[in-house]
Amino acid sequence: LLTSLAGWSTGGSDAVLPLTYAVTIVFFAVLLSPRAQVVYLAFLLACYGVVMASSELEPLPLVMLGVLGFLASFLSGELRRRIAAHERARIESERRWAVVGSVSRVARDMAAGEPRRVLPGVVDAIVALGYATAAIHLASGASDQQVVLPGATGADPTRGIRTLPDAIRSRVMDEGRDVIVQAKEFDRQGARTLRAVGIEAIAAIPILVGERPEGVLLVGSTDPEGIGPTEVETFAMLAATASMALGNARRAEEAREVASRVADADRVRHDVMTRLSKEIRKPLAAVTQSSKALRDASEDAERTRLLERLVTSANALDVT
Repeated sequence: LLTSLAGWSTGGSDAVLPLTYAVTIVFFAVLLSPRAQVVYLAFLLACYGVVMASSELEPLPLVMLGVLGFLASFLSGELRRRIAAHERARIESERRWAVVGSVSRVARDMAAGEPRRVLPGVVDAIVALGYATAAIHLASGASDQQVVLPGATGADPTRGIRTLPDAIRSRVMDEGRDVIVQAKEFDRQGARTLRAVGIEAIAAIPILVGERPEGVLLVGSTDPEGIGPTEVETFAMLAATASMALGNARRAEEAREVASRVADADRVRHDVMTRLSKEIRKPLAAVTQSSKALRDASEDAERTRLLERLVTSANALDVT
């Protein structure tokens, strides 16, 4: 506007005024949004038209400014798209590194004395990656299931997937395959509950111990576009970590059971030996004392020699 007023008051210039407009077009094309650029370019061309009408300038610069505005808008849009693509790639790279760090952290915890501590680390890692919630449901019996929720869930019933839907249980626990279920595929109550906390889709990954599914890793996403195959591969990696943790926990329980049985056997052996030694020492002491008495009272050399051997053997048996 200031440029137009200056050009109108001085009568304009064939070289300076279009160049000044061109600089402002490029400058504001970088700063303004695409919709604002259209409004700005129309306003600028209108101002230049007024100056051109009042100063009898050539119309060719006006056309050139319009073309320049279009090109500047196109180039700025392309630049924004490339910046956005670069930003998405950076975020995806950071998320992948976060996955690697999370898996490495929970893998280090697997060497701990209680491997089941890895399971909360898995669900916490998924929440740390930016997903709405996560849970691990373990089949611990015919009817009940143990649920592992993120540490930040607390007692809030609206946070965390606390129940395993029947559709997921049948397809994952029975068939052992990955499934992605959209919120609209649940019943009315389930879909309403999920959408109340913003969950649009749930990915379910089986946790295999040996050949059997021993649990399910559930991940809730708020992305309207759903969950992609790359994300499922990430969840499968974390589910494999949970599988190793459960396998280690099972082996640790078996080792503790074997150690307990060995300890029980040692206690039984110790009790038997203690009782047996008591039962043997009583008559053995009597034999030793009687032999000593007979040896001391005997005047026959041969009998004394035999009694001495009897006392020596009794003492050796007592030591044993």
